[in-house]
Amino acid sequence: GWANARDAVGQKVKIPGDNFVSTIQGVAADFHFNSMQQAIPPIVFVPVKLGNYRYLSFKVKPGNTAAAITAIEKKWATLLPGSSFEYTFMDDTLKKLYKSELQLKKAAYTAIFLSLVIVLLGVLSLVSLSLQKRTKEIGIRKVLGASVKSITSLFLNEFLLVILTAGLISCPVAWLIMNSWISDYAYRITINAIPFIISILGLALITTLLIFIQTFKAGNASPVKSLRTE
Repeated sequence: GWANARDAVGQKVKIPGDNFVSTIQGVAADFHFNSMQQAIPPIVFVPVKLGNYRYLSFKVKPGNTAAAITAIEKKWATLLPGSSFEYTFMDDTLKKLYKSELQLKKAAYTAIFLSLVIVLLGVLSLVSLSLQKRTKEIGIRKVLGASVKSITSLFLNEFLLVILTAGLISCPVAWLIMNSWISDYAYRITINAIPFIISILGLALITTLLIFIQTFKAGNASPVKSLRTE
């Protein structure tokens, strides 16, 4: 109920359920000690001898962690004799907090890889089938003076239009799904258009490369062989 942190310092407070009256020595800035799904709740730090739960956080220099833990354990035994010494690393604690998110991350990467393989195989098959059906057309265009570049552009325009249409349909759906998922978090980012643009451009570049490889070979083939194709 105080206007700012300075007004709170030096005030007397009583924690509910405890008859001991405490004096506020300082106010810490808010920090996350739970998952980002939860809003930051109030927390009180009390002297070690008064607290029922004793959690101490140490930042240990890398390189000799075992020796640092041994030194902390000896000091713990001196300050709190008879109290068990148990420790965990912060990165392990964070992994437990975000266990479901880490599992979802692995599953998402696997799904993305499989989806990309399926899409590229589908594009490759469609391009090969289209080239096979239009072999005579390519031969006629070559006889009439069409360049390999123009023939490649003909197929690129056709398939890139399909990718653009698919992107316009899939991006709003993906945004709705992602926005619904992160709405469960008290602290979250704002999803902008950049990831969707990068995804569409990346897929378009890979598709362009596949189409170019296929059509370049067909465009450089002899028009005589192309016209004889049934």
